[in-house]
Amino acid sequence: VWLNHFESVLTVQFQHRMTAYALAIAAVWLWVSVMRNPAARHLAAVAPVLVIVIAVQMVIGIATLLGHVPFWLALAHQGFIVAVIAACIELWARARFAPPRCRPRRYRRGRGGAHWRTRLGQQGAA
Repeated sequence: VWLNHFESVLTVQFQHRMTAYALAIAAVWLWVSVMRNPAARHLAAVAPVLVIVIAVQMVIGIATLLGHVPFWLALAHQGFIVAVIAACIELWARARFAPPRCRPRRYRRGRGGAHWRTRLGQQGAA
């Protein structure tokens, strides 16, 4: 049973294709999430790049299969993964180390004469 996942060419191609579809959907979801979230605007430059490089990788992979695996196209598919990994690392680095551009708004006591609890609709001492 387990050999079918590694030895069958059809099964390996199917798993490879389904993983590519899942990664493409995840990249588009990430891009939409970054664009909708103001706190993640520091990722707005690299999220569409990730979607584009994954789309190009998928096009190269599909062309490789349709062309009956020519060596130069298979080599391009293998080599272009470096661009996909570089885009992933850049996204990770910006998400991990770059500070967000938007900070949550805080109400301070003494500014404008209102207490923060009164702004939330609760009664509090001013």
